[in-house]
Amino acid sequence: MKNLIFRLGFIWLCYKHGQWRQNLEPKFNRPVFCRKTGHEIARTILDANKLSALPVLEGSINTANVFKSRKGRYGTIYLNPKHYNNQSLRTLAVAAHECGHAINFHLNKKESFLFISTYTYIIFAIICILALFTISFSKTNIWLFMIGAVPGLLLIIFGFLEEKGATYQGIRMLQKNNLIGDEEKDFVKQYLNSNLLDYVYKYFLYISWWNGCMALVIVAKIVQTNFKGIYFKIIS
Repeated sequence: MKNLIFRLGFIWLCYKHGQWRQNLEPKFNRPVFCRKTGHEIARTILDANKLSALPVLEGSINTANVFKSRKGRYGTIYLNPKHYNNQSLRTLAVAAHECGHAINFHLNKKESFLFISTYTYIIFAIICILALFTISFSKTNIWLFMIGAVPGLLLIIFGFLEEKGATYQGIRMLQKNNLIGDEEKDFVKQYLNSNLLDYVYKYFLYISWWNGCMALVIVAKIVQTNFKGIYFKIIS
């Protein structure tokens, strides 16, 4: 019951968060002080940090803005078309945030959790899949799910730290390179910090998946037990 209340409460908070974001949309779409597009902002920040060899490319309309560390020699930043050639506070925030990932990955290794969060996600997914392949209420399966909770929790923690570090680094680079006005700083912070809640919501779904898998194992045990009981009654 407590778990259900927590889930409903979290969904309500996400709904209120969505309303708050919607009310701020006009401010996020305002033109920026520096009059640069997303591509130009990212290029300026990367060049200033001696990452000129790291390309900034236009992604497809259906892809998220992302820094892919394994794409190319130094990685690649992909910006959605609506940010690549656009000039707005939202674009400013997004471009700086992805540059924050790249800068931390290459220059501030202690601040980057990109690799470890990726690996914990892979481990978490593998454990859940292994448990589902042999779906039963055996000790092996229970231990698989219990062990799977560890990388699942680490996935949220390391991923959150990675996003937080990229946000901090991105805002710092905007100020250092005079790409942001004083009156724009708070709006950019609001946008990036609100994205952190979206991030937590996404990984909340991963944990829900883990809970769902665990529920399937329990249901399988109940069905298995009842089937055996009916079978023995029939043959007796």
